[in-house]
Amino acid sequence: MYSLLIVDDEPVIAEGLAEMVTGSGLPLREIKFSYYAPEALALFTETPFDIVLADIRMPEMNGLEFFERIRHRSSTTKVIFLTGFSEFEYARKALQLDATDYLLKPADDEDVIASLMKAIAELEQHYERMMALESARRQVKEALPSVYHDFFRRLLNREEFGTVKKVAEAFSRFDLPFLAERPAATVICRLDEWTGRFAENDRALVQFAVQNMVHDMLNNNGRMASFHTDDGLWAMVIQPAGGDVGVEMIPLLRERLADTQETIYRVLGAVVSFALTPSFLSWEEWPGGFRYLASSLKFTLTPGVLLMPVTMAGSAAAAIQYGYINDAISKVTDAIQSRDEQLLEKVLGQVFMGGEPAERTSPESLGIIYMGISHYLVNLMLLYSLGHELTVPVTEKMSNFHAHKNRKEVISFLLDNYRKVAAKMDTVRKHPSESLIDQVKLYVHAHLSEDLSLDVLAKARYVSPSYLSRLFHQVTGEQLTAYITRVKMDAAKKLLSDAQYKIQDVAEKLGYQSPNYFSKVFRKTLGISPQDYRATSLSP
Repeated sequence: MYSLLIVDDEPVIAEGLAEMVTGSGLPLREIKFSYYAPEALALFTETPFDIVLADIRMPEMNGLEFFERIRHRSSTTKVIFLTGFSEFEYARKALQLDATDYLLKPADDEDVIASLMKAIAELEQHYERMMALESARRQVKEALPSVYHDFFRRLLNREEFGTVKKVAEAFSRFDLPFLAERPAATVICRLDEWTGRFAENDRALVQFAVQNMVHDMLNNNGRMASFHTDDGLWAMVIQPAGGDVGVEMIPLLRERLADTQETIYRVLGAVVSFALTPSFLSWEEWPGGFRYLASSLKFTLTPGVLLMPVTMAGSAAAAIQYGYINDAISKVTDAIQSRDEQLLEKVLGQVFMGGEPAERTSPESLGIIYMGISHYLVNLMLLYSLGHELTVPVTEKMSNFHAHKNRKEVISFLLDNYRKVAAKMDTVRKHPSESLIDQVKLYVHAHLSEDLSLDVLAKARYVSPSYLSRLFHQVTGEQLTAYITRVKMDAAKKLLSDAQYKIQDVAEKLGYQSPNYFSKVFRKTLGISPQDYRATSLSP
């Protein structure tokens, strides 16, 4: 079953098409319509539709601009345009942008149905290729061991280390496609939950289906290899084919992963989490970077996250350079993950007060270890909405090992901040959904004048847009876009009651770039124009 969004600024056409399609018998589980392209874009951003039927000529945003905007949100949506006699140049451009079809207005019902059937057929073919369920079932049945797993296990244990030449020889021995002299990015995937066509005991089958889909979605990003970890996660290592490892490549990968999460949920009914390295790592850096990334994901309780830890300049490369430093950071983060305060205190004592050789406990080495641990804690504090605890004095101490008087103070400081995270985690474990929704609501109220698109809100809370949209509706019974509009309109009423603010000022304070669009939303929501509301509220 598929979803359809109809966009036309003529209500009689939009409503007529929706009514006709509803009775057509097509496999459509959801049919919505909108008269305004910005409103339709907000609907699409909240939850992408499988098919969009849109007028090519609309006020405020034409169909081509609308098409380009939704392409950033979903690469699989099929778009059909309605066009007039004088708009063939628009139609030609639409087909160049990979629109599925265009129909001449006024379109016959039969033509609309035929075009929708064409779009549905293309979607089914696309999803069948991506799912590759028969291939997944065959792999589960045969249970073939992965040769890559052994290599990456050895790499994590630093058994495949040395010169670039030795790493290259290992790649050749294990038939891996990578170049030893080039760095790589890493994605770690966690299967959180699944429904629909799969039974509860189909985890392995779903895992393989997800793996196939991720490979399909990312296969244009360069050389790749994947493997399963010993603790139930699945990882993919990616090395750009052209050697382009600029900083702009990581955000592109992140966007692609967000699309992949949405597609996996739409096709398989499965919720997955991803963690992505914030930069490309050399093979010498890779073991420490992977351990840190895996720990970050395992420590994140919310399903459907898209995690990309923030890096601190200079700490990662130095930490991974020395085996002891990396192992020390791993021991501490593992203790934090276990949520065993006594173990954590013991490990911190061993690291900062133990009897290791002088070169291992030099101020430089301990400073690198401290930065790795504090970086981990800062990420957790931000993830669990404890940013208010990061005051200027705390931040200064977090970023400077030498800001502490002695090593005992270092241990005490780290333990204090761990306790704050642990207490918040207890709350989240008891009510994870409500906690996330409360955080989103607080963010909305604090950023009314800023971009409150679903992508921005999801990124702020480290979850996927589709997951946030579904969860918000499940918990509150209200669509997220409707909630944001309601909050903005409540604020608008207060501002309009103050004569010092012009209508344009009110629109800007509430994040509307167009006063006209603000007025349309206000009238549609409250049944009265902003001008009339102001006149009524200010009248004696």
